[in-house]
Amino acid sequence: LHSKSDKDIMETLVAELAKHGMQVLRQDTVLGGLLVKPGVLTGALTPALETDIRVGLAAATAIAHANIGQTVVVKDGMLLAVEAIEGTDACIARGLALGGSGVIICKTARTDQNKTYDLPTLGPRSLVGFKPGDVHAIAWISDCTLIADKDLFIKQAKDLGITLVSVAS
Repeated sequence: LHSKSDKDIMETLVAELAKHGMQVLRQDTVLGGLLVKPGVLTGALTPALETDIRVGLAAATAIAHANIGQTVVVKDGMLLAVEAIEGTDACIARGLALGGSGVIICKTARTDQNKTYDLPTLGPRSLVGFKPGDVHAIAWISDCTLIADKDLFIKQAKDLGITLVSVAS
């Protein structure tokens, strides 16, 4: 391996399987029904929220492209937390600890993300531990983020007062 990044490990594994006649199918093909078209799923966009989402998704795209992580936490135009090796949950916990309530979570993938493996995923489990008011919004890039159990995810987000936004790439 050139490095021990997730990308290099997975691409080496996929190449090794191919040597043995096994084809790994793309996640977006097999699980395409879990991709959500662009739009607001629950809640409402305000100009301030749109600005924070734009800032957050730009930062998330930059760190994803640098193979650092895929998630950032934003509030009032400031980056509070950037995901790295600790993972999404720890990044969000750090963002909440630093920003208090009303943070925005933004998730994306690398622009050259291999859609065979490792597409970012959100779902009901992503909301576990949040109290109403903790998270103002969650935004993601529509064509590269899987949404598990969409109906339950939307219901739980609505109950928590979280605006869900699927953004076109």
